[in-house]
Amino acid sequence: MQDIPGTHIDGTTSMFGDFNSDGIDEIFEYGIYGWGSVIRIYGYDKVNNDFEDYCEIPFKIIDRVNGPAPVEFMTYNGMYGFKVYYSNNEVTGGIGWVPDPDPKNGKWIFYTWDAEQKKYVEIGEVVE
Repeated sequence: MQDIPGTHIDGTTSMFGDFNSDGIDEIFEYGIYGWGSVIRIYGYDKVNNDFEDYCEIPFKIIDRVNGPAPVEFMTYNGMYGFKVYYSNNEVTGGIGWVPDPDPKNGKWIFYTWDAEQKKYVEIGEVVE
């Protein structure tokens, strides 16, 4: 959690802060489940008086001890956002079903805030 901007919510895998620079705090969380892991960012919608998902992106931890963290907030090609070490594990399907491999798996994918759509949008693979 140390590399995620904002304030850590003690005892959780969550932070709050203004991640999209709109002047209103959002919540960032690592969701680690039996079927896989996702990062979520969500904010409060005043009009609907409810929380709204801004993104839900599958990730993988490369090395729990030595890092790097699976998410890094950064400026890339003049855009502020974050990169995620993408890993999508499909678990649906019947006996004998083999999922198509996700071409983004094992790559750092960059996302930035789209104010018009009110969500984070995928820009593409981070090339360093």
